[in-house]
Amino acid sequence: MKTQKQNSEKTSMVGLSKLEEKKRINIRWNATLYFQVGLIVSLLAMFWIVETKWEVAQLALDNSNDRELWIDPPTIDFTIDEPKPVEVKKNVVKQQVVKQQVVATTITPVKSNTLLNEDTVPTTEVKTDIPLPSTTTVIADPKPAPKDLLSVQQAPIFPGCESLSTNEARRACFQEKVREFISKKFDTDPFVDKYSGETKRINVQFTVDSNGLVSNIRAASANEDLTNEAKRVVARLPKMTPGKQDSKSVEVLYTLPIVLRIDY
Repeated sequence: MKTQKQNSEKTSMVGLSKLEEKKRINIRWNATLYFQVGLIVSLLAMFWIVETKWEVAQLALDNSNDRELWIDPPTIDFTIDEPKPVEVKKNVVKQQVVKQQVVATTITPVKSNTLLNEDTVPTTEVKTDIPLPSTTTVIADPKPAPKDLLSVQQAPIFPGCESLSTNEARRACFQEKVREFISKKFDTDPFVDKYSGETKRINVQFTVDSNGLVSNIRAASANEDLTNEAKRVVARLPKMTPGKQDSKSVEVLYTLPIVLRIDY
């Protein structure tokens, strides 16, 4: 009885030991299999991660609330009128009448010289050309004829008249300066006793050449001594800026009547 019981116990122990051994084998095999499968999956996952190109999507920020407000300026349409043709009026140049500048000197017993007005001394019309003595021979000059003071484009400039800008102002200044110079430099002392109480007239003509020097001095009078004195004074006129025609220096002719009244 005991023996049968022991055999059955042995048999059961043998069966249990085989089951446990099989279980141990299965556990060992399953662990290895799981490890290999996990390793393969891990390698595949790593390979997939490495080979996969990741694109990072950038989120567009909506800054609609931060945008500046631009207001276009209003458009203005305008047109430019074409200039109307200006009618050019032809300037009619009126011939100017040559007004002679008269220098007159009053001599008193105390030898004081004063300037006479033209309207106080009876004078006759003086022509531009001074009559020359019959013995004088006129030689034709091949150079262009001198311009008259009133017809030249730019009048000669007497020292002291440089600041004037217009030709009319320079012409008037020229005449005034010449008149003052002759009135100041004319020596009347030798004629006080000789021509006392008489009125004498001397017609003087000279040229301001292209260098600004006084030349071609001519004088005509009934008295030779007065004529010589007038030539002497005119010859002492200072050098001037020459007159110009078409931007070229030209000779300018000027005529000056001198009225001399000597009172005792």
